[in-house]
Amino acid sequence: EITYGDWSSDVCSSDLIPYVFVGWICAAGLALAELAIAEVNGRVPPRPAWRFVRQCVLWGCLFTAAILVNEAHLRGRISFW
Repeated sequence: EITYGDWSSDVCSSDLIPYVFVGWICAAGLALAELAIAEVNGRVPPRPAWRFVRQCVLWGCLFTAAILVNEAHLRGRISFW
């Protein structure tokens, strides 16, 4: 049971969905930019679609973790010091 004041009820709430969504959109844009730079430099990977998916998941997970940690910090659930 999740009660008020529980870390999971504060940090994993539905009000974070827009932020996480924007994080994944940025991850897709960054992965696409990496492929565009590789194409301009003549270094396109052998399977560009798989490379895009892999990079998108990598950046998306990183951004999601950063968003959750930042929100936990802002809500006073964790401290960096």
